[in-house]
This record gives sequence, structure tokens and C-alpha cells, in this order.
Amino acid sequence: MRFSQRLLQKDYLGLDRDLAAAPYDASPLARGILASRKGDSARCIERLGPLLDSDAAIEPVLLTMTHEALANALVSQGAYAAAAEVWDRLLKRWGGLIDPLDREDAEGSRSFVAALRGAPVQTLDAPAGFTLPIARNGVGLLEVEVTSGDLQRPWIVDTGANFCLLTEPLAKAAGVERVEGEAWVVRSGGVRVRVRIGILPRLRLGPASLRNVVVIVAAEEDFHIPQLSYSIGAVLGHPVLSALSPLTFAQGRLIVGVPAPPPAGETSIWLEGLTPLLALESGGSRGLYVIDLGARRSYLTQKALAAQAAPESRDGEMIFGGAGDERRVPAMKTDIQFAVGGAAVTLRGIPVALQSAGATADAFFGLVGQDFLQLFSSYTIDFRAMTFSVAFARDASGDQPQA
Repeated sequence: MRFSQRLLQKDYLGLDRDLAAAPYDASPLARGILASRKGDSARCIERLGPLLDSDAAIEPVLLTMTHEALANALVSQGAYAAAAEVWDRLLKRWGGLIDPLDREDAEGSRSFVAALRGAPVQTLDAPAGFTLPIARNGVGLLEVEVTSGDLQRPWIVDTGANFCLLTEPLAKAAGVERVEGEAWVVRSGGVRVRVRIGILPRLRLGPASLRNVVVIVAAEEDFHIPQLSYSIGAVLGHPVLSALSPLTFAQGRLIVGVPAPPPAGETSIWLEGLTPLLALESGGSRGLYVIDLGARRSYLTQKALAAQAAPESRDGEMIFGGAGDERRVPAMKTDIQFAVGGAAVTLRGIPVALQSAGATADAFFGLVGQDFLQLFSSYTIDFRAMTFSVAFARDASGDQPQA
């Protein structure tokens, strides 16, 4: 029961502590799900595959999470058909027992991976290490030059994107090969949009060449952000960034495939599906935060409030979404100090969302974006070692951080 509660609360840090103190054969289900959250796809499949094949009894509240963990582990290995079978099994056998919203999400995930049945596995051909120029665009997001087909342009580097994305005109220029079927994806603010799915035969970043890259193809209007007068056109998502890892972001350079230098601070990376999370310490409490390079501003959730001082002032609201379907969420302000290993930085006036924003971060302590990352002169995201490290940091005030 203790393991189940940890899972339902998405308290993966607490679950990790509990399982470390338990017998090795205790709760293969919890260990399998935790393996997926640690980015260990092989261990997840090893644990959960036989469990589901045996029709072992699973608490109804954990049915969706168990199938999701196994399906995403299979997707990370390019086993799209097997992932579709996992979702099929959940919906056919247990669809009547799961929450309607969970069932709708499962149907969307099944549609997505089912469209990729028979699709070739993504591959990477790259030297041991190389450096690319990286720059901020007009709205402060990091971009790197990418070539594909007749398309050569900057793509947003976005750890919060589960897959790469192109809008319709750019997908045509890039040579995206469509696959049969459609799906929907959840955009910022919990907005669902209908998309097509395709395979990019080849994508090049400097000397690196990736083949068979899964791409979401969306209508231009669905990824326009009116409050910024900005349209998202091309995004590098998790599968590509994970393949190129480790990635060091340092003063206009993106260093690819080279382990981080000795860090001033380091913490662990976790996954919720394909969304990366950081384990950060603040106010004497350690919690998980979504790390999203495609987000300009960090925010906290009510889950983080218990570990923080009372917010200093009312902020009015935060705006999520776009393209005419903005969601305005009541918010407050506070200051927060994050510790990353031996490096501590402070974000001042960070919003605290007072109700659900319809995002993955709702279930965790919040989200850290570019305002947090810019406090470090360099940082490394390593999806192989599942670590986030910083070489040096400055406080938001410009002062040297405490070590």
C-alpha cells in the first residue's frame, strides 16, 4: 500500500527510498514503474512485460500508470507496434475500470503509436564530440541550425517536447514522409490539437546525422502564440536530444556528446513519460520539477507551497496556451532558492499557480525554464547518466551563489 500511495502521488523520490530499503523481490510493479521514471527502459520492460503477460492482479488506480510506463519504455526503443499492443490491451481489457480522462489519454497515445507501426527505428551517426553555435530567438528560446531536405533553418531546442515538431509548410520542405493515421497532442495549457505524424528520413546538426526521426506535423495556426506575436515552426524534441546527449549549454555554444566537466553542482534527472524532471532542493525539501528549455518562465505549483515561505504578493494570473484558447490561472508570487548539489541560485518573484494549468507540471512541484537556466554560465543535460550538472552559477541578483 505504501508503494501504491507513492506512485499515485508521483512521489518517485520517496518511492526510490522505500524500495531501496525493501527486499529485492518486493513489488515488481513499483520497481518496473520506477525504472521507467529513472530512464531505464530495459529494466522497465524486464519487470512489467512479464507482469502484464501473466495477468497479475493490479490495483485499478494503477492500471493506466503501469501500461503507460511499459508503452513509453517500448517507444523509447523504437518498438512502436509493441507499444500500441500495450495500449490496446489496457483499453480492451480494462477500459471500463479506468478514469474517463485517463481512457481518453490512452486512446490518444494508442492512436499515435499505432500510426507508427512498421516505422523504422531512429538511428544516429555522429563523431564522438562536436560543438555547434546556439542562439536565443526573439522570444528568448534557444535555437540551433538544422538541415533536412530543402529546409535549413533554426529549430527550437525543447526538452519539454516529447517529439520533434514541424508546421505543415516546413514539413513539406523538409521532406517529411507521412504515415497513415492522425493523432492529437496536448499543447501548453492542456489544449488538445489534432496533428499528423510523419518520419523525417534524415536530419543533420553539424556533423551529426539522424535518420528516421518521428515528427509531429501541425497546422501553423495551432502553434501561434498571439500574446507574443510569435509562431512556433520547428522543434527538436526528446528523442533527438536524448540520442545526442550529453548536451552542454555554454555561452552561445552547444557541446554535443562530451561528458560534463567537474561540476559545481549535480542532481538527478527523472522522466514522466518522455518529459524530463529535475530533483531540486528548496526550503529543506527535495522535489521534482519539470525542466523545459522551451519555457521562458518558471513557476511553482501548490504542491511546493508547503515547503516555502508564504508568497509575498498576489500576481494576478498566469497565461497558458494560445491561438485564441488562452487559459488564465490565478497566481501569487514568492522567492525561492534552489540547490543543485553544491550550487544555490535564487529566483525572485516566481509565480505560484493556484489551480491546475492543465500541464504535466501540475502533478509535481513546478516547472523550471529559461529564467532558471540562465542563472548558470553553463549546464549539462545527460540523458545517458540521467544527471543535470552545472559548472558555475550566479544568483539572480548577480552575486556569487552559495556553495
